[in-house]
Amino acid sequence: MYLFLRELDDFPAEVDVNVGKGEVEPFYDGVLSVDWITVHLEIQHASQEYFCQGQVSAGVKLECVRCLAEFDDELSGPTDFVICESEIEVIDGRVIDDEEYLYCEGNDLRVNIWEPVRQALVLAMSLKPVCSEDCKGLCASCGTNLNLQTCTCRTEEMDPRWEGLKKLLPSDEDSSQKE
Repeated sequence: MYLFLRELDDFPAEVDVNVGKGEVEPFYDGVLSVDWITVHLEIQHASQEYFCQGQVSAGVKLECVRCLAEFDDELSGPTDFVICESEIEVIDGRVIDDEEYLYCEGNDLRVNIWEPVRQALVLAMSLKPVCSEDCKGLCASCGTNLNLQTCTCRTEEMDPRWEGLKKLLPSDEDSSQKE
């Protein structure tokens, strides 16, 4: 995903970079495909540096963590980064400016902005993406998608760690003896 700074005449500038389906591979676990990405940037220029701030949006296909079904989602988040025309100057083995930069490739001022875009999209993702808030997930016994059909599995299994608490409850025999 490239930004072409040579095409910009006046600063501050606003620019949109668009990517269509199939132009970008999935960028994170759980992302099955990327339908589109739009990056809207406001760019300031000073000396050899370009200060970029903007918004990243993407249409993606994700996998639900509850039912494992595919679903479409839209991600959106802010991004900001600095582009430098040339490598940072080093004097006496020390870097003059240790800020993280993106660098132009060649004299045509072409810059690969994929990494800050990818980072903004990853941060915009939910930690546990679900197809809907009321997703019922999969049956733990048979694996049936409970959103699509019901199963006949019994769900009364008790965690063995709670067995000791059963001793604190009156048993059926104790109840019948008191009556």
